Amino acid sequence: MEVSSAWTKEKYGTYFRKAGDGVFQRYNAVLGILSTYHFDHASGKVSVRQEQRIDDILDFNVMQQNEHRGFKGDGLHQATRIPTVEYWKIMKQCGFTPGQGYDDRKFRQILNDRDNYKLKTVPGRI
Repeated sequence: MEVSSAWTKEKYGTYFRKAGDGVFQRYNAVLGILSTYHFDHASGKVSVRQEQRIDDILDFNVMQQNEHRGFKGDGLHQATRIPTVEYWKIMKQCGFTPGQGYDDRKFRQILNDRDNYKLKTVPGRI
């Protein structure tokens, strides 16, 4: 996304702008997330929509899967790279509640689903 002079630079790579009456946007250049906040004057409620370009992340994951040569030695290994917006969609499906956690079995089931193979950096099951 191109950030123009209409954006006000905040700290840590974020930018902010007013996009209309009751509409504000914040762009996180590090994560590539555009958040749009809509304020409804009548009800006093705010709704938030987040967008993230994920194609490059998913393509990189597939490249790492294809180049995977197995695990050597002990230690930690990165098994997933999940874009932030997708991560929170999955957490919602897993029943995430602050302070209560989420269903880890459901989380792994979702990651191991064939439709979500691009979220993993290694082939096989998690």
